[in-house]
Amino acid sequence: MAIKSRKVGNSITLTLPEELNVTENVEFEPSVDSKENVFLKRISELNEEEGSGYSSVYGSVQAVDGQTQR
Repeated sequence: MAIKSRKVGNSITLTLPEELNVTENVEFEPSVDSKENVFLKRISELNEEEGSGYSSVYGSVQAVDGQTQR
């Protein structure tokens, strides 16, 4: 399975397919290695009322954009 990055506003997003079974309100820590491979490490699952800095997986991936922009 391959996915493609796309520009949304000032961010780059990666859409994760449903087959990966990633639900909403799961927080990830993004990182990029020296070959520009993006990795998402699951941190925790948040309750709706807890909230977080990210509204969804998309927010987590968008955060990578600021780190990799040249």
